Amino acid sequence: MKNTRSPLRSIGILLAVLAALIIYAYGFQVTRVDLSQTRNPSRLNSLTRVLRALANPDIFFYDQEEFPISLPYMIPCPVEGFNPPEPDTSGPYIVVNPPCADPRATVEIEGFNLEPNTTGPINLIAPSGARLPLVNSVTTDSGGHFLIEGRLPNRPSDQVQDVRILTRRNIGTPKLSQTAYDTWDKIIETIFLALLATTVGTVLAVPISFFAARNLMKDIKSTLSGLALSIISWPLGIWLGFLLASNIGAFSEQYLNNAFVNSAIILPTVAVVYFAVRWALPQEETSAPTAGVRIARMLALTAAVLLVILALFLSARLLITAGNSAASRLGSFGFLAGFFADMGEILNLLVSSMVAIAGGAIISSIAGRIGRNLFDNVSRSGKFIMNLVLGALAGAVLFVLIMQTLNWFYQFNDPMTTLVWPALLGAFAG
Repeated sequence: MKNTRSPLRSIGILLAVLAALIIYAYGFQVTRVDLSQTRNPSRLNSLTRVLRALANPDIFFYDQEEFPISLPYMIPCPVEGFNPPEPDTSGPYIVVNPPCADPRATVEIEGFNLEPNTTGPINLIAPSGARLPLVNSVTTDSGGHFLIEGRLPNRPSDQVQDVRILTRRNIGTPKLSQTAYDTWDKIIETIFLALLATTVGTVLAVPISFFAARNLMKDIKSTLSGLALSIISWPLGIWLGFLLASNIGAFSEQYLNNAFVNSAIILPTVAVVYFAVRWALPQEETSAPTAGVRIARMLALTAAVLLVILALFLSARLLITAGNSAASRLGSFGFLAGFFADMGEILNLLVSSMVAIAGGAIISSIAGRIGRNLFDNVSRSGKFIMNLVLGALAGAVLFVLIMQTLNWFYQFNDPMTTLVWPALLGAFAG
């Protein structure tokens, strides 16, 4: 089979490869990639320390037994000379040669009869109690002996100072370090943050996906006037919904702020809502309902919505009260009570937002239907004028809302910038 690839396609692939090469080369220049640093001895030492630290994480530790041994010492040597007292050679002891020296001199330190295979630092203890390092770390052999050189610090004194070695030996079984506990806490925290974020995202995504699927599966007929009225009425619906939820919440807080009263009201309220919805939305009807029945059903649904909002506020307050009350009584399981109290706080915060959004959706839907009916019942010239006016008004409302949001963040606080100009531009765009 012949290769039918055109020359233009080959040239295009070549140009794409060259463009990618140029982009990566420029990226190397911008990020200042310098591979010569990998051969720098200091960088290699740093890399070695990092890799060794990663290979030996601070996860376990041992309780340690300390063995301090001291020897009198003088810096510098006094005129009459200085000889430290003879050590007790039957036990652990150290010898420093020479027995006194000038500051910054190098001395030889030797230890005998120490604990075998132990490690520790050698310090100079000044008369003030200050600890000055001579040797950062020394390790005894299997016979408890060591021999090492150290450099004296620049700390002259006419008083006797001490050369002290403090060796340590691990005892007992290994234990988890504080770093291990902190790391484990952060791992658990990260896992549960991901769990909560996934749960919240799923709760929000599921209803939105159902609405999206419904809109995709259903033929939607919309007119410009209906869309414009929907946009205009959204802020009004949100405001009315938030006002309704705020008043019901204030009523429940003022008159029903009691856990026992809340418990006694919630279940009957749910029952009333259930039967009201069943009656107002029957599964089938043998005959068309009269106007009076339709009005009664609308009133029943309205009352059911109000009772649902009230029940949500009462449930939130009941969760908060019960959770806070039980937290101190459950001991180590108090976090369960705290969880219910937090759920009550979240529900209390979300009710107003959910009612406001629902109010915006309901008012917007009603306004859109009114706009479509108006569009179908006016003349052609009337449709043009109605679309022009409502489109301009919808654009003005949309632009003002966007600018008010930006004003909340950046605080322009200028009516011309946040109201007048957005309204004019939105009306022109609409």
